[in-house]
Amino acid sequence: MKWNPWYSAMYDTFEDFLAGYDREVAMSYEDSRGGSALLGAVGNRDPSSRVKITDLLLNDGADPSFVGPGDKVNVLHLLFDGFAEEHDFEREAVLLQRLLEGGADINQRSPRFGRPVECLDSMPCSDAELAPFYEVVFAWPHIDMDAVINKRGSTIRSFLFSSGRPDLPRLAREYDAAHPST
Repeated sequence: MKWNPWYSAMYDTFEDFLAGYDREVAMSYEDSRGGSALLGAVGNRDPSSRVKITDLLLNDGADPSFVGPGDKVNVLHLLFDGFAEEHDFEREAVLLQRLLEGGADINQRSPRFGRPVECLDSMPCSDAELAPFYEVVFAWPHIDMDAVINKRGSTIRSFLFSSGRPDLPRLAREYDAAHPST
């Protein structure tokens, strides 16, 4: 069977991924639904494999700004998705910073999943667990707080300010005060 970079990055351990790894195939791979090796890696259910495979792909030139053509998701949607039952938030926060610095768009809108910060809000984790992600996200100066998220005209700002989470509204207000709209 031919090695599938997306499938291997999504479902294999780091060791199994590495055993079949072909850099050129992985860097150029995009399946019919828009899956890439990097999107697969960020969606890997094992936190250690998620970080190691993603780091390897980024080191080898994978593009964090890639957006899948189907649902218009990027790596941040997948990192913040509730699909992964386990996280190592400390290690993944370093990865999150690297993805943002590499061009992953915190404002990318998916018609199906919304914007990455909407996915972050819906993660089935406590604010204490999410603190390392919050630290990276709210240090990032490029969140478009005025981005409209629904047909009623609600913005990221109003969404975050009204979050039912204990820490997220406070952090969003602090961010908004430090980054006034232009």
